[in-house]
Amino acid sequence: MEVWNKGNRLKDGFEVFLAEDDGKVVGYIMFKVEEDSGYIDDIVVVKEEQGKGVGRTLVTYAESVAKSQECYLMKTDTTENANGIPWRSYYFWLRMGYQDTGERIPTAYDFKEIPFIKRLK
Repeated sequence: MEVWNKGNRLKDGFEVFLAEDDGKVVGYIMFKVEEDSGYIDDIVVVKEEQGKGVGRTLVTYAESVAKSQECYLMKTDTTENANGIPWRSYYFWLRMGYQDTGERIPTAYDFKEIPFIKRLK
């Protein structure tokens, strides 16, 4: 698997890194640097490739880019529903070494945003 960036920045400073396997895009991650921290806004892995390390590879790549730009903290978030049940990505972020900050930020439809952080070494 190969991860690459087309070199284009989206509005708001986001970059998109693509994961490709045998010429087929199998996932992407949207990332940007905010002051002294990296921020992952979105990560998507095609269903057939989930559980094969694509997401881990994308996050590790984004973290390495952040480190190269002297960032020592990564941020991301996920959501929980109105019943307080987090989306499946919650457990992915925990496995990746991210910490739930304990905050719950109200959003539309009674969902709540759950911020995560990870200190980079």
